[in-house]
Amino acid sequence: MRWNVQGRDANGYVIPPLYSYPLYIREAPLAAPRLKVPVLRRPARVQDRGAAHWFSLLPQAQADEILYQAVFSWEPVEGADRYVIEISASPDFRHPLVNTTVNKNEFSWKRGRFAELLLAGRGRKQKRASRAV
Repeated sequence: MRWNVQGRDANGYVIPPLYSYPLYIREAPLAAPRLKVPVLRRPARVQDRGAAHWFSLLPQAQADEILYQAVFSWEPVEGADRYVIEISASPDFRHPLVNTTVNKNEFSWKRGRFAELLLAGRGRKQKRASRAV
């Protein structure tokens, strides 16, 4: 099952949807995780052994961005044995920067840029396979 929005103009022509999303129906959904305050860490300073001298002569060669490590954590969700993490720079999450599954209630994102980001997370219960005997 998919969800999308379709339109019609004043002449009755159908305007096709730009995108559609899968629709999941869960009988007993898990509660949403309660996010704790994220921790941002700057990378440790590395000794340059004289390389800074060359950067002062050639300022355009310096990196403008500093990559951070962001540690996200949340309260455990009862019944969840894994968590789906999505990090996006846009609110529609159409092109997430991160889309991964973790088994604990913490996620460490390395090489993050200091910017406004959006985080979505949800708990998941792993389905157990059953076999007919």
